[in-house]
Amino acid sequence: MRDMLDYVHEISVTVRASAKRLAAFKAIQSEHSTCNMSLRPLCPTRWTVRVDAIESVLCNYAALQLALAEVADENCGRDVGRKARGIQLMMEKFDFLFALHVGLELLRGLAALSKVLQSSSLSAAEAKAAADVEVARLRRIRGDDNAFEILWTKVDDSASDLGVQEAELPRKRRPPQRLDDGSEAHQFTTAKDSYRSIFFQCVDNSLQQICCRFEQASFLRYLHLERLLLRASSGEEYSEEYQSVCEFFSGDHSP
Repeated sequence: MRDMLDYVHEISVTVRASAKRLAAFKAIQSEHSTCNMSLRPLCPTRWTVRVDAIESVLCNYAALQLALAEVADENCGRDVGRKARGIQLMMEKFDFLFALHVGLELLRGLAALSKVLQSSSLSAAEAKAAADVEVARLRRIRGDDNAFEILWTKVDDSASDLGVQEAELPRKRRPPQRLDDGSEAHQFTTAKDSYRSIFFQCVDNSLQQICCRFEQASFLRYLHLERLLLRASSGEEYSEEYQSVCEFFSGDHSP
Protein backbone atom coordinates (compact mmCIF):
# COMPACT_ATOMS: atom_id res chain seq x y z
CA MET A 1 0.00 0.00 0.00
CA ARG A 2 2.82 2.39 0.83
CA ASP A 3 4.52 1.68 -2.52
CA MET A 4 1.24 2.32 -4.33
CA LEU A 5 0.86 5.74 -2.68
CA ASP A 6 4.46 6.59 -3.54
CA TYR A 7 3.79 5.82 -7.21
CA VAL A 8 0.55 7.83 -7.19
CA HIS A 9 2.59 10.77 -5.91
CA GLU A 10 5.28 10.25 -8.56
CA ILE A 11 2.69 10.05 -11.35
CA SER A 12 1.24 13.40 -10.35
CA VAL A 13 4.66 15.02 -9.97
CA THR A 14 5.97 13.68 -13.29
CA VAL A 15 2.98 14.88 -15.30
CA ARG A 16 2.22 18.14 -13.48
CA ALA A 17 5.80 19.37 -13.06
CA SER A 18 6.00 20.46 -16.70
CA ALA A 19 3.44 22.56 -18.57
CA LYS A 20 4.35 20.71 -21.76
CA ARG A 21 3.82 17.28 -20.22
CA LEU A 22 0.57 18.38 -18.60
CA ALA A 23 -0.72 19.75 -21.92
CA ALA A 24 0.24 16.50 -23.66
CA PHE A 25 -1.57 14.48 -21.00
CA LYS A 26 -4.73 16.59 -21.35
CA ALA A 27 -4.65 16.14 -25.13
CA ILE A 28 -4.37 12.35 -24.74
CA GLN A 29 -7.07 12.41 -22.07
CA SER A 30 -9.54 14.23 -24.34
CA GLU A 31 -8.83 11.83 -27.19
CA HIS A 32 -8.63 8.45 -25.43
CA SER A 33 -10.60 8.82 -22.19
CA THR A 34 -14.17 9.58 -21.21
CA CYS A 35 -12.89 10.78 -17.83
CA ASN A 36 -12.45 14.52 -17.43
CA MET A 37 -11.08 14.34 -13.88
CA SER A 38 -7.74 16.12 -13.57
CA LEU A 39 -4.78 14.59 -11.77
CA ARG A 40 -4.85 15.37 -8.06
CA PRO A 41 -1.66 15.85 -6.05
CA LEU A 42 -1.08 13.50 -3.13
CA CYS A 43 -0.07 15.16 0.11
CA PRO A 44 1.80 12.75 2.41
CA THR A 45 0.36 14.35 5.56
CA ARG A 46 -3.27 14.84 4.49
CA TRP A 47 -5.35 11.67 4.39
CA THR A 48 -8.42 13.49 3.09
CA VAL A 49 -6.82 14.11 -0.34
CA ARG A 50 -5.50 10.60 -0.87
CA VAL A 51 -8.82 9.26 -2.11
CA ASP A 52 -9.04 11.96 -4.80
CA ALA A 53 -5.45 11.29 -5.86
CA ILE A 54 -6.02 7.53 -6.21
CA GLU A 55 -9.35 8.04 -7.96
CA SER A 56 -7.80 10.43 -10.47
CA VAL A 57 -5.15 7.83 -11.40
CA LEU A 58 -7.74 5.06 -11.80
CA CYS A 59 -10.01 7.30 -13.84
CA ASN A 60 -7.18 8.32 -16.18
CA TYR A 61 -5.30 5.01 -16.19
CA ALA A 62 -5.21 4.43 -19.97
CA ALA A 63 -4.41 8.07 -20.73
CA LEU A 64 -1.61 8.06 -18.18
CA GLN A 65 -0.06 4.94 -19.70
CA LEU A 66 0.06 6.63 -23.11
CA ALA A 67 1.28 9.94 -21.71
CA LEU A 68 4.07 8.33 -19.69
CA ALA A 69 5.17 6.28 -22.69
CA GLU A 70 5.35 9.50 -24.72
CA VAL A 71 7.38 11.24 -22.00
CA ALA A 72 9.76 8.27 -21.82
CA ASP A 73 10.26 8.22 -25.61
CA GLU A 74 10.83 11.97 -25.88
CA ASN A 75 13.27 12.06 -22.94
CA CYS A 76 15.24 8.89 -23.59
CA GLY A 77 18.44 8.85 -21.55
CA ARG A 78 17.32 11.63 -19.22
CA ASP A 79 16.20 11.20 -15.61
CA VAL A 80 12.61 12.19 -16.32
CA GLY A 81 12.48 9.70 -19.19
CA ARG A 82 13.78 6.87 -17.03
CA LYS A 83 11.34 7.77 -14.26
CA ALA A 84 8.40 7.87 -16.68
CA ARG A 85 9.39 4.48 -18.12
CA GLY A 86 9.64 2.97 -14.67
CA ILE A 87 6.18 4.25 -13.71
CA GLN A 88 4.74 3.03 -17.01
CA LEU A 89 6.12 -0.46 -16.41
CA MET A 90 4.71 -0.44 -12.87
CA MET A 91 1.28 0.48 -14.24
CA GLU A 92 1.38 -2.63 -16.43
CA LYS A 93 1.55 -4.85 -13.34
CA PHE A 94 -1.54 -6.36 -11.76
CA ASP A 95 -0.17 -5.67 -8.28
CA PHE A 96 -0.34 -1.90 -8.79
CA LEU A 97 -3.87 -1.90 -10.21
CA PHE A 98 -5.05 -4.16 -7.39
CA ALA A 99 -3.42 -1.91 -4.76
CA LEU A 100 -5.17 1.14 -6.23
CA HIS A 101 -8.59 -0.50 -5.95
CA VAL A 102 -7.93 -1.80 -2.43
CA GLY A 103 -6.63 1.59 -1.36
CA LEU A 104 -9.71 3.32 -2.74
CA GLU A 105 -12.04 0.85 -1.02
CA LEU A 106 -10.41 1.27 2.39
CA LEU A 107 -9.33 4.90 2.33
CA ARG A 108 -12.78 6.26 1.47
CA GLY A 109 -14.02 5.42 4.95
CA LEU A 110 -10.73 6.23 6.64
CA ALA A 111 -10.53 9.62 4.93
CA ALA A 112 -14.07 10.43 6.04
CA LEU A 113 -13.11 9.50 9.60
CA SER A 114 -9.97 11.63 9.37
CA LYS A 115 -12.02 14.62 8.21
CA VAL A 116 -14.42 14.26 11.15
CA LEU A 117 -11.55 14.03 13.63
CA GLN A 118 -10.05 17.30 12.37
CA SER A 119 -12.97 19.32 13.73
CA SER A 120 -11.83 21.69 16.48
CA SER A 121 -15.16 21.37 18.30
CA LEU A 122 -15.22 17.57 18.36
CA SER A 123 -15.63 15.90 21.73
CA ALA A 124 -13.94 12.65 22.74
CA ALA A 125 -17.32 10.88 22.75
CA GLU A 126 -18.07 12.08 19.22
CA ALA A 127 -14.61 10.99 18.06
CA LYS A 128 -15.15 7.53 19.54
CA ALA A 129 -18.58 7.27 17.90
CA ALA A 130 -17.13 8.21 14.51
CA ALA A 131 -14.35 5.64 14.94
CA ASP A 132 -16.90 2.98 15.92
CA VAL A 133 -18.82 3.62 12.68
CA GLU A 134 -15.69 3.03 10.60
CA VAL A 135 -14.74 -0.04 12.65
CA ALA A 136 -18.22 -1.47 12.03
CA ARG A 137 -17.82 -0.86 8.28
CA LEU A 138 -14.44 -2.57 8.16
CA ARG A 139 -15.75 -5.52 10.19
CA ARG A 140 -18.62 -5.94 7.75
CA ILE A 141 -16.08 -6.09 4.93
CA ARG A 142 -13.93 -8.52 6.92
CA GLY A 143 -16.85 -10.84 7.55
CA ASP A 144 -18.20 -10.79 3.99
CA ASP A 145 -16.16 -12.77 1.49
CA ASN A 146 -18.41 -11.38 -1.23
CA ALA A 147 -16.75 -8.00 -0.68
CA PHE A 148 -13.51 -9.43 -2.05
CA GLU A 149 -15.31 -11.19 -4.90
CA ILE A 150 -16.84 -7.90 -6.06
CA LEU A 151 -13.47 -6.14 -5.82
CA TRP A 152 -11.68 -8.96 -7.63
CA THR A 153 -14.15 -8.94 -10.51
CA LYS A 154 -13.75 -5.17 -10.87
CA VAL A 155 -9.94 -5.34 -10.87
CA ASP A 156 -9.83 -8.35 -13.21
CA ASP A 157 -12.13 -6.66 -15.72
CA SER A 158 -10.13 -3.43 -15.53
CA ALA A 159 -6.87 -5.32 -16.08
CA SER A 160 -8.26 -6.88 -19.26
CA ASP A 161 -9.48 -3.55 -20.59
CA LEU A 162 -6.25 -1.69 -19.79
CA GLY A 163 -3.81 -4.32 -21.04
CA VAL A 164 -2.43 -4.96 -17.58
CA GLN A 165 -0.64 -8.24 -16.91
CA GLU A 166 -2.68 -11.09 -15.47
CA ALA A 167 -2.51 -11.87 -11.77
CA GLU A 168 0.25 -14.32 -10.88
CA LEU A 169 1.20 -16.29 -7.82
CA PRO A 170 4.11 -14.72 -5.94
CA ARG A 171 7.47 -16.39 -6.37
CA LYS A 172 8.12 -19.10 -3.82
CA ARG A 173 10.65 -17.90 -1.28
CA ARG A 174 12.59 -20.01 1.14
CA PRO A 175 13.04 -18.61 4.65
CA PRO A 176 16.61 -18.00 5.90
CA GLN A 177 18.26 -21.17 7.09
CA ARG A 178 18.51 -19.87 10.66
CA LEU A 179 14.70 -19.49 10.71
CA ASP A 180 13.83 -22.61 8.72
CA ASP A 181 12.54 -25.37 11.00
CA GLY A 182 12.08 -27.79 8.10
CA SER A 183 8.31 -27.49 7.85
CA GLU A 184 6.70 -26.76 4.50
CA ALA A 185 5.69 -23.12 4.09
CA HIS A 186 2.10 -22.38 3.11
CA GLN A 187 1.62 -22.00 -0.63
CA PHE A 188 -1.46 -20.55 -2.30
CA THR A 189 -2.88 -22.66 -5.10
CA THR A 190 -4.24 -19.74 -7.13
CA ALA A 191 -3.33 -16.10 -7.59
CA LYS A 192 -6.83 -15.13 -6.49
CA ASP A 193 -6.33 -16.79 -3.10
CA SER A 194 -3.06 -14.95 -2.67
CA TYR A 195 -4.67 -11.57 -3.37
CA ARG A 196 -7.60 -12.43 -1.11
CA SER A 197 -5.12 -12.87 1.74
CA ILE A 198 -3.53 -9.49 0.94
CA PHE A 199 -6.91 -7.76 0.85
CA PHE A 200 -8.05 -9.06 4.22
CA GLN A 201 -4.63 -8.33 5.73
CA CYS A 202 -5.08 -4.68 4.69
CA VAL A 203 -8.54 -4.66 6.30
CA ASP A 204 -7.13 -6.22 9.48
CA ASN A 205 -4.31 -3.67 9.65
CA SER A 206 -6.77 -0.80 9.28
CA LEU A 207 -8.98 -2.23 12.03
CA GLN A 208 -6.01 -2.78 14.33
CA GLN A 209 -4.74 0.78 13.92
CA ILE A 210 -8.12 2.38 14.65
CA CYS A 211 -8.80 0.16 17.67
CA CYS A 212 -5.29 0.75 18.99
CA ARG A 213 -5.87 4.49 19.03
CA PHE A 214 -9.38 4.57 20.44
CA GLU A 215 -9.18 1.72 22.94
CA GLN A 216 -5.96 2.69 24.69
CA ALA A 217 -6.26 3.27 28.42
CA SER A 218 -5.35 6.97 28.35
CA PHE A 219 -8.06 7.79 25.81
CA LEU A 220 -10.71 5.81 27.71
CA ARG A 221 -9.82 7.63 30.93
CA TYR A 222 -10.18 10.95 29.13
CA LEU A 223 -13.53 9.78 27.72
CA HIS A 224 -14.81 8.85 31.20
CA LEU A 225 -13.72 12.22 32.58
CA GLU A 226 -15.47 14.06 29.76
CA ARG A 227 -18.65 12.04 30.24
CA LEU A 228 -18.54 12.70 33.99
CA LEU A 229 -18.38 16.45 33.49
CA LEU A 230 -21.05 16.54 30.81
CA ARG A 231 -23.49 14.25 32.60
CA ALA A 232 -23.01 15.94 35.97
CA SER A 233 -23.62 19.38 34.43
CA SER A 234 -26.80 18.19 32.69
CA GLY A 235 -28.20 16.34 35.69
CA GLU A 236 -27.82 12.84 34.19
CA GLU A 237 -26.67 9.67 35.97
CA TYR A 238 -22.86 9.61 36.20
CA SER A 239 -22.04 7.04 38.90
CA GLU A 240 -20.16 4.70 36.57
CA GLU A 241 -17.93 7.47 35.22
CA TYR A 242 -17.44 8.93 38.71
CA GLN A 243 -16.33 5.56 40.08
CA SER A 244 -13.88 5.06 37.21
CA VAL A 245 -12.33 8.51 37.64
CA CYS A 246 -12.07 8.16 41.43
CA GLU A 247 -10.37 4.76 41.16
CA PHE A 248 -7.76 6.12 38.79
CA PHE A 249 -6.98 9.27 40.77
CA SER A 250 -7.36 7.66 44.20
CA GLY A 251 -3.63 7.83 44.95
CA ASP A 252 -3.19 11.43 43.81
CA HIS A 253 -4.78 13.13 46.84
CA SER A 254 -5.08 12.62 50.60
CA PRO A 255 -8.49 11.75 52.07
